[in-house]
Amino acid sequence: MIAAMARRLCFILHAWFAACGLASGSFECPCINNSSEGFAQLREKLPEFNVSNDYGLDGCKAYDVGHRNLGCARNALSFCSKSWCYVDVKLCRQNDEKCKDEGDKPGSRASPHCRSRPHVRSNPLSDVTGTEVFYSYETCGNINSYSDDDLFKVHAGNVVAGAVLAWPPWVVHEQGIDEKQSEFRGPEYNFFQHVLNLFDPDISLNVTLSGYTNQSVAITNDTSGGYSACVYDVAVGNYDVCIADLWITPERRLLTTFLPPLREDTFYLVVKRKPSQVAGFLFGFGILMWLTKENVRGKSTRLGSLFRKNRSITAQNLEMTGAAFQALCRIEFETLHSFLSGAPQNYGTRLFRMAFSFFILVTLVSYTASLASMLVIVPPDTGEYQNIDEAIDRHARICVPDIVKPAFEGIYPGANFVEGQFNKLHHMLERGECTAMVVTQDIFDQIQGGFLGETDTANETGNEAGSGNISGQETKGNAYCDLFRVGDVLYTLPVSFPISQRFVYILSWAVTYAQEGGWFEKEIAQHADIFPERLCDFQSTRKEGTGMVADDVLGCFFISLMFVGFGIVIMLVISREAAMGTISKARSLAWNRSNRSLDRE
Repeated sequence: MIAAMARRLCFILHAWFAACGLASGSFECPCINNSSEGFAQLREKLPEFNVSNDYGLDGCKAYDVGHRNLGCARNALSFCSKSWCYVDVKLCRQNDEKCKDEGDKPGSRASPHCRSRPHVRSNPLSDVTGTEVFYSYETCGNINSYSDDDLFKVHAGNVVAGAVLAWPPWVVHEQGIDEKQSEFRGPEYNFFQHVLNLFDPDISLNVTLSGYTNQSVAITNDTSGGYSACVYDVAVGNYDVCIADLWITPERRLLTTFLPPLREDTFYLVVKRKPSQVAGFLFGFGILMWLTKENVRGKSTRLGSLFRKNRSITAQNLEMTGAAFQALCRIEFETLHSFLSGAPQNYGTRLFRMAFSFFILVTLVSYTASLASMLVIVPPDTGEYQNIDEAIDRHARICVPDIVKPAFEGIYPGANFVEGQFNKLHHMLERGECTAMVVTQDIFDQIQGGFLGETDTANETGNEAGSGNISGQETKGNAYCDLFRVGDVLYTLPVSFPISQRFVYILSWAVTYAQEGGWFEKEIAQHADIFPERLCDFQSTRKEGTGMVADDVLGCFFISLMFVGFGIVIMLVISREAAMGTISKARSLAWNRSNRSLDRE
């Protein structure tokens, strides 16, 4: 207890001295002093490097101010005026065991062994003295810009061993006459090459065409076409970088470090297109007009003959049915005729005329006003489901890429997901293995551009994207134009390259610097010719302000049908009564004739 309080008091005093500028570095990473191991030897060797014997040994100071040998004659470099010191590496390194032995937890400030500050090895002094010599700007409260410059010098001229997996249009493999003439290009590949050119001399890239090793495929049980295996190869040191359009998943992050994301991949729900409701509307109305036309031409007897063929019905009912149907057709024709020139003769006809007139004047006018937009401008998008929630509620089978299935099961726990390779999900949907699928916008564009059609299935070479070639129309297959997106964005994943620990710091800076300069967007613009052009001539979503669709007039349509149905019922009643009156008169005439014949006899 007393020891812990003493350490905390020491820390408080150290912070106070640091504020006054009298401290020798931070508490958890103190500057070296005359009691430190190797202090005397270091003091003796420093003059050999054209510096004073107290250079870096007298606490936190700006030792490089005005130093000509270090390029600070005018203090133009960023590190010249920054304070730093050589540090006691035994105290600067975090030691979790000693921290726990002292009753503290790693990360706490109660002991110098529980935390650390950034520190860099001085290679020349370490080699001369035979002991580990480290310096730190951060222990004196400054950012180390001297080591950044040194880091550039260390990595410049090095070779990066890279594996490449083609996935057009981001990474494209162009096959030459032989394998030696094979080249890669694309926005992501060319962007990485420009990043390496930031160094002087350039960091060169040694490309391996295979993209992954068979051993890593076996260890990872890779079903993604080599992508996960390529990440594993970087993690174990077979390659320094894997240049591919790679999703950064939690499982892959556990294996190795990734460069800053180049872009974001968005996932959507995709379903099959249903036939437009406009066609059914036109068909139904056409049947109605056909019946009217048949009645006008006097061909309704053909329809009546269908009823007369049923010999199981009594002759009386046949006569009544035929008479009622003929009366209905006649009233319908008279309604259309009276709408233009005549006047209705009875209440049933008047009611039918009112309903039918309302139907014509409102429904057809509303429909005709938006006919161009429905049939030409924007055909309405309708499918089995309108969003992911509806698909889940209706227990739909949803195809999803196997690599992201765990993520989607966590986000949408009630969904019934069927896993598959992400460039083959549309084939599964076509075969009926699922009724919807989850794909990225990138995949969807390639599907409707014909680059993932039947030819790709036949020409696969092991990668997710097939051969990865884009050399013209010969690589294209069928475009699936009956598919369209529904709902909002379901999920996003960053895309980047896995990188070895040796290059992660400096290349992360270089990628960030290049992105800030808009280099990646420039590469996308320069490679616009290899991006898939959609072969489907319809728009996937309805836009506002482009006119009405069939759903917009359904309410009016059903109201009109209600009035028409009510009018038809009254018409049938009146027609039946008229038919009964006609039959009664016919029977009366027949009875009178028979009585007259008897009287004559």
